[in-house]
Amino acid sequence: MENETTRKSLIIVIDYLSTMNRAYKESSKMADVAEKEKRKNMKEKMSEEDIENRYEDAMQSTMNVPVERRLLWQEQSIPHIGGLTPVQYIDSIESIQDLVELVSFFMAEDMVLLPVYLQEKIKKIESKHLPYLHEALSCIRPTEDPDVKALNMAVLYIIQTLGLPEFFPGLVKILEHITYSQDDRLYYRVSSQLMLIGEPVLDLLLQTYENLKSEDMKQRVRIPIVEIMKENKSDRYFKWLKEKFRKTEGVDKILLARDLVMYGDSRAVTAIKGYVERDKENISNAWYRHYRGYIIALGGSVDDLDEYFDVDFDEED
Repeated sequence: MENETTRKSLIIVIDYLSTMNRAYKESSKMADVAEKEKRKNMKEKMSEEDIENRYEDAMQSTMNVPVERRLLWQEQSIPHIGGLTPVQYIDSIESIQDLVELVSFFMAEDMVLLPVYLQEKIKKIESKHLPYLHEALSCIRPTEDPDVKALNMAVLYIIQTLGLPEFFPGLVKILEHITYSQDDRLYYRVSSQLMLIGEPVLDLLLQTYENLKSEDMKQRVRIPIVEIMKENKSDRYFKWLKEKFRKTEGVDKILLARDLVMYGDSRAVTAIKGYVERDKENISNAWYRHYRGYIIALGGSVDDLDEYFDVDFDEED
């Protein structure tokens, strides 16, 4: 049987969803009116500047609706929780477990925009509650249980909102437990969080990468690595990618060539083209198509290689 706090938290979430759904519907109707008004003004040969100004004002009003409703909602009394406002109810939550549970109910509904006051409450979490969050983070694993998934997402949301470096190792550690094709939503949430953090987690990711045995797992960890590296280019990062490409074989070599293209340093042409030239007798036409595309994407020439491989690329070009 659910306790009283759980019951009230569910009511808060349902009420918020209902409010926001009405706001988005109203906003959508206003957008439709703005579009019709713009077409009408165009037919009436109003000046282009006046048309655009009126349209921009109307669209701004449209976007303001959900924002305004979101702020108004948290100050309005809700009868089913004893007449408390959402602000008063959120203020009354003292247990970190109850706070995580409330956030998990929002996560279960795929809510991206949580109530403003709830976000402020999270930012003010006291240090005495951090050990619980560390423990919760360390327990996150791929799962098919929707309630556990929502709790996992709630913990990740709270940790992202706090933005404390002490949680970075725990975030990286999760990637070691997500095998290929397992719980993509968890993988993308964690890797996206790591990419937002950026360079401060890069060395942790590199260490994790070196410790992994599975090439599939390495490929997954390499995605946030490459994304972070390309936003913070350096000789060290380029050399790391080039060295991984040089030491890898088979399909993984193609994937690392793709990563070099994603990194976006034209110096990679020498590495990729040099490999194809040296090993062309062992490279199939199908694989050459990949390498060829990567060389071109980086600004390199493939005319000499095309002469060797018995494939007509004219139509593809």
